[in-house]
Order: sequence, then C-alpha cells, then structure tokens
Amino acid sequence: MAPISYALRAEFDGTVTQELDDGTSVEVPAFTGGLITAGDRDVDIRVELDAGDGTIVVDDTADPALILALDNYPALKRTGTPEGSEPINPYANQPIANLRERATALGLELYGSPKKAELAAGLLAADQATASGDQVAGIQADGTLIFNPTEE
Repeated sequence: MAPISYALRAEFDGTVTQELDDGTSVEVPAFTGGLITAGDRDVDIRVELDAGDGTIVVDDTADPALILALDNYPALKRTGTPEGSEPINPYANQPIANLRERATALGLELYGSPKKAELAAGLLAADQATASGDQVAGIQADGTLIFNPTEE
C-alpha cells in the first residue's frame, strides 16, 4: 500500500470575513465542505479533512473512482503524507444496510452479525486484499477476513 494524500489548495485554506445583514462581520472557513460520491461510497470532504488534521489519506489500492474523484475535486491538491497518517475508510459513514449490500455485491459471506464499524473495516480490508490478488470469501463478526483456499 502506498498512501496518496490530499490537502486544501491555498485559495480554499484559512478563513474569510463575511458581512452580516446587521453590519457586523464574522470570520468563517473559506472552505466549508462538500460531498463526493465515488462508486457506491460517499466521502464528506470537510469531515475527512478535520479527522486527518487537514489531510485526507487514501491508499493506492482504494477504489480508482475514489482516487479520480479526489484528484478532480477543485479544492484539493495532492500533498505529502504526514508521518503516522492512516488512510480514510470510505465505508465508515455508510448506513449498515449499504455496507451489507456492498458485501453481497462483492460476493462476500457475512459470518455472524458484524456491527457497522467491523463491517466497514472488513470491507476496506477486503478491497485491499483483493487489490493484492487475494480471494476473500467473507467477513467475520469481528471484521476479520476469511479467505478462499489457494490451490498449490
């Protein structure tokens, strides 16, 4: 996995002064956020920037549609990856019904009843494993993966 990082372009960073109707002014963020949809995933740009201390990190095995959407988002630019940064999980903010549908669409069996956080982590791990050439059979209740046996 190689991380790809994004941060706000200079013109979107910081604050701007906004005049109110009563004549007073207030400082507001220059960028208040946006939502991108890549495939069947939604990513809230402001939430992810705040969670990552101003940086959104994805791994290069992430959905190519997500990377393309981030590359083409006008307020973002690629940047260096801060030490110790963790990639975002684009499944984390999805409703659990969508996560179950995604697992089914990928042909993954759900063993037990994974909670939302475990299922989101399992789907991300399944994406990474599949990109590495592994064959994932399912996700256990704790979010760990079950792999198809490999033929020797």
